[in-house]
Amino acid sequence: MSDYPFLNDAFLGALEETGAVSMRSGWQPRHQSLEGGWLPLYLRHQSRGEYVFDFSWADAYQRHGLAYYPKLVTAIPYTPVTGPRWRGAPDIGEFVVAGDPGGPGRNPRQWLAPVISGCRLS
Repeated sequence: MSDYPFLNDAFLGALEETGAVSMRSGWQPRHQSLEGGWLPLYLRHQSRGEYVFDFSWADAYQRHGLAYYPKLVTAIPYTPVTGPRWRGAPDIGEFVVAGDPGGPGRNPRQWLAPVISGCRLS
């Protein structure tokens, strides 16, 4: 999948170098590398700039005293394009993204991306 233009290093690197994706912009990079592949992941504290309109979900969570954010998404920022989100070998096992996505005043957590076994990501 390395020929897909939205997963190449130049495109994603430009987003990071210009600040289009950053903690400040609401697209905090949390990419995951595995042996044989790579997955673009972003930690989100809001949904602006996405082409998935989940504001009503966030509102419903808030009305019930639940936290919808932060959320971890695999997406190509600011683009409505369809296509692969995995660059590398087609079959992968489980993986972990570690860190403190909560920011100040929140407890550090360990984020687990879904276990993907026996499926092809394309």
